[in-house]
Amino acid sequence: MKLGRTREGDSHFLAKPSYLKGRVGRHSVDVEYNLVEENVLDSKDMGELTAKEVLVFDSSTFIAEVGLTSGGASALRHYLYLRGIQLAVPQVVAEECERRLNELATEKVASVRAAMGWLSRLCGSVNGWTPPTNVEISERVKALASGEAFEAVVLKESETLRRAAEERHNAKRPPSHNRDSHEDCKIWEQCLDLLRERDVIFVSNDRDFRVNRKSEQLHPRLRAEADRVPGGRLTFHAGMSSLLSDLRAEMPELSTEKVFTFVYKAIAEEARKLKANSECQPTSTGTVEQQMFATDRADVVAVRLKVKDRWRSSESNETLEFRLWGSCQYHLSDCELCNLSVSNIGLYMLQPDGSKLAVTGSYVRLSGLPIYVGARPIKPEPAAIGPAADAN
Repeated sequence: MKLGRTREGDSHFLAKPSYLKGRVGRHSVDVEYNLVEENVLDSKDMGELTAKEVLVFDSSTFIAEVGLTSGGASALRHYLYLRGIQLAVPQVVAEECERRLNELATEKVASVRAAMGWLSRLCGSVNGWTPPTNVEISERVKALASGEAFEAVVLKESETLRRAAEERHNAKRPPSHNRDSHEDCKIWEQCLDLLRERDVIFVSNDRDFRVNRKSEQLHPRLRAEADRVPGGRLTFHAGMSSLLSDLRAEMPELSTEKVFTFVYKAIAEEARKLKANSECQPTSTGTVEQQMFATDRADVVAVRLKVKDRWRSSESNETLEFRLWGSCQYHLSDCELCNLSVSNIGLYMLQPDGSKLAVTGSYVRLSGLPIYVGARPIKPEPAAIGPAADAN
């Protein structure tokens, strides 16, 4: 049974019986499913485009990135923030994403139920599993389909746009030259409409927008159309990896000087004790390893640090090695570091036998022994961002 809005415009609903029973081992779970009768556009504030540059995805890319929650896509919000780009979601993309993600979620729930049932037969019983409810899935899908986390603007179709897309489709002009579907035509007409007032970054891994599947370039007829529109410039990417490679340079690495200044200020009390116990001073001439990760806030990234420095005595040639492992936050709005959390601070003297002796005041912060409180929630790993992400 289909989920979501049909092409004829029927209202969105998830069709399920009032109760769906799942039996796992000796346990049975009754999960109530409520019908959800509004689609993403019924509850979404359309917003307003104010940026001079917008980002548009086709349906297949948007769905493949699970509504931009994939590892790479989750870093997008930071790049868009730095460049001042707005995400624009065409109505047809939002509707197709909502329909398809609802279908996929329903399939995944059924698949997990089947797997748990198989394991219960194998083992006699297994701990019960409670799936997300229909309402929970629907609300989450609506948020993803509308680009809520990115403060996206949903572009509602006009009658003029629908007619232009229909004419393009009937004439079999790209992107409707390979199949009997006019959804892509609506997306392209939306891009042309946006180009009249702003630059557009268009991302599609759909061969209908290219000459063939192997090509990374926009179809020449579409490129010619875009170039004829007075106003903005269209940049095409044949997938998320291409887009991220282009935007990654927007996230500059932190300078070694900035990190040393921040670290020594943040650990002023610990540094004072190490200075007193070693009679040495930091030189801020060492190395900094840094790795940035995406967070839920567009203007804040997480940074993992490994800092090494040389400390020297003013009265002798003795050199000590300083190490700090920790993490902090980097605020993109004012380029400031804050909230340093340290797991390891050490100042070490090299002994004649080659071993290292820690100066009093050094420490390694150990986490407490784990206490079993049941299965931990499964959460996605944070996405690495910035130039260093290319190596991951």
